[in-house]
Amino acid sequence: MNDRVGDWHVSGVVELTGRPDGAGLLPPGSAATVARQLSTYLRRATARSAHVIDVDGRALLSERARFTGWTRQGRRSVGGHTRLLPTSDGWVVVACARPDDPALLGALIGHDITEVDPWPLVEDWILAHAHEYSKIETPRLPDGARRGNTDFYRLLHGGHESLVIDPSGSDVPPFRTSTAPGRQQLRRRGFRRICF
Repeated sequence: MNDRVGDWHVSGVVELTGRPDGAGLLPPGSAATVARQLSTYLRRATARSAHVIDVDGRALLSERARFTGWTRQGRRSVGGHTRLLPTSDGWVVVACARPDDPALLGALIGHDITEVDPWPLVEDWILAHAHEYSKIETPRLPDGARRGNTDFYRLLHGGHESLVIDPSGSDVPPFRTSTAPGRQQLRRRGFRRICF
């Protein structure tokens, strides 16, 4: 077993990837090896200090899952808040990290989803409609990646339409949704101009 493969297995990430009823999948790349190398460097660099940093960088990659008991979920994130959905030309990730985010899915697809599992409907809608990526954020709730490295942000969102909309402003575009829960969620977030 080469270092890359061994490092992935030690990291615990392999056990978090793949279908819930199948074997773990080996991720591409060498992130676990790099994590091991960086933690070795930190241990050596701090060896003579009062606060030696002695961690296994590989283990940090799956640490949260170990603490929570989460296991692999297939096309769902380990925490269950993000889904990997097929599109006509690849894949898209839909993240619903905030507690009220899933209710906005109904506004996206134009269906009342309060009494049903929204994901099959969302998947069908995305297969029929998703051809480009648009990111909408508000001045009060900007994309968290904006606080990080600007080169990474440009790489992450290069070629994407990015809109910053102040929901209290007069320049808010009309949102079109035919569902009461969708309208309610948009209004709770401050968007008042909604077309029905």
